Amino acid sequence: MDADRESKIKVSLKYIQEELERLLGEKPQLKACTNAWMSGKPLDDIRKDPASRNPRPGFFSNSFIRITGAEDRVTYLDDLYHLRQDLLTAGRKVVIADGRIPPPTPAEIDAVTRGNFRSIKELVSGLLPNLGFLTGEIRRLARKAFTELMLEERRREGNLSRLTGTGVHLICWLRRYHRDLFESGDPLRIGCFFYMGGCRNASEALFCRFLARLPADVVIFCPDLRKKCCLEDPLLYEVHYEESLDVSAYPDPDNGMSMGTASYHAERDLDSGLYGDGLYRNQQYSGAVPLLLKTTYDEIFVLWDQELKYRPNFSVRDGTVTMPVIFAVVNGIRNGDVYAYWDSVRKLATPDTAVIRAFPHFSETSQKKLKPFAKEFFSNGRLQKNLIKSHRFYRYGFLREPLQDYLLDCLQKLIDQKIIRGTLENGMEYTVIAVALSLDKNILRMIQRFDFTKKNPKLICIAAGETAPSLEDDITLAFLSQIGFDVVVFVPTGYQSPDHHFNRSLAVSHQIGEYVFDLEVPDFRTALPDPNRRLSWLTDAHSWCCGKIFGCLVIPVIITVILVLWLLF
Repeated sequence: MDADRESKIKVSLKYIQEELERLLGEKPQLKACTNAWMSGKPLDDIRKDPASRNPRPGFFSNSFIRITGAEDRVTYLDDLYHLRQDLLTAGRKVVIADGRIPPPTPAEIDAVTRGNFRSIKELVSGLLPNLGFLTGEIRRLARKAFTELMLEERRREGNLSRLTGTGVHLICWLRRYHRDLFESGDPLRIGCFFYMGGCRNASEALFCRFLARLPADVVIFCPDLRKKCCLEDPLLYEVHYEESLDVSAYPDPDNGMSMGTASYHAERDLDSGLYGDGLYRNQQYSGAVPLLLKTTYDEIFVLWDQELKYRPNFSVRDGTVTMPVIFAVVNGIRNGDVYAYWDSVRKLATPDTAVIRAFPHFSETSQKKLKPFAKEFFSNGRLQKNLIKSHRFYRYGFLREPLQDYLLDCLQKLIDQKIIRGTLENGMEYTVIAVALSLDKNILRMIQRFDFTKKNPKLICIAAGETAPSLEDDITLAFLSQIGFDVVVFVPTGYQSPDHHFNRSLAVSHQIGEYVFDLEVPDFRTALPDPNRRLSWLTDAHSWCCGKIFGCLVIPVIITVILVLWLLF
């Protein structure tokens, strides 16, 4: 049944094609000679004068090439730069797309006349008049290529609505680029379309196929072997090289150029071979996501000073680090031993650790400057990053640029996950934004030093009193945890833990002993006095006396012995 159905579809499409060919009117006078004239050296071939490529009349000679990898990484960008310069000097048109072909804008789409088509025949005949911006032979070639590709797509796409969208995209892109490629209207003056990075989706691939059936050289550059281009076409000429190069844009002197030396590329190769599997360069990654670890109380002390890469569940995938972090609340004091309790806290107070000795710590005053502008910073569910960065009260501008983007992404996630009660319901998101953008300088310095594969910054909070954490405290703790901080809150009283304002509990709760009240929080930068080493005045006096008596008896004996030995000898 499937074979019969496919056969019927082919017969039907063939009939439709014949019908559409009659609708096309005058047929093109030229045929494409694609790649057949090439010598095998793609960059040199593209430079060839189109008029001398194929002496036979009735043809235009173009190229449709994908170059994967780099023949020589040291000279790759220089070769591309001179290729473009040579083409421009020869009077050839060059259009360059870097990384993507920008999708049609609403205005471009609105300019395309279309309707609710009931068949592929209606669809093609309804969209063809939109190619009226072309003239002469270029128009005839474009109408023919458009018809053939849409019929081919019909075999794969059964939904006419989606197929209409595909056709509209092709027309929008051709309208956008036709002046730069076909301005002269002469089909024998071949323009060039260079796509750096490779086709990312079916629409981009179809547009490249469309252009390749017109008088244009279409070249897809894929220097990075890790990235795949989805373009497939029987006309495509493939060139493969073994070396890989990460290039984001075609070299253009107007936009700044940079080229690596042989030593630079050798160092990158060394990095690729050396770093990974537990070895990472400093600040190698700019993206990360936290993973909250559920641990026992004793494991906190084992993991606390470890680098993230040695913790369970650490991973790096697609340039993003998964960071196993700690968020815990410790209630009570083990065995009621206050000295041991404070000593354990002191052991966690490493140089990368900030200590909050009482709640509330963060107050409304810390974010009052930004609070009036928070509504401007958040629109349609998204943070307005550029507006935030350019605001006069923005405090994070001195941080590394990727780090600023990372912090704003973490803030967006904090809002999206609705961790703070009332977020996206009663305007709480504006308070969250104001607090998160008002971190103090010491915290920001810890974040600036943060390397996602090494030791993460940490925060210890002591809640020894009877005052609960403020809303600003809870927002700050949640935000720092989202960034990648280890956060541990010690509550010797067992009173309300700092998640009163959370929609769901983030911290792992540990009940380690009895509750103790009215404690004075020590200064953890100095050693704690040990009560077991306190001496009574009697012990001190005894030691003093023993020392005096020992001195009184021994010293005269030593002097006497020395005198006797001197008289005898």
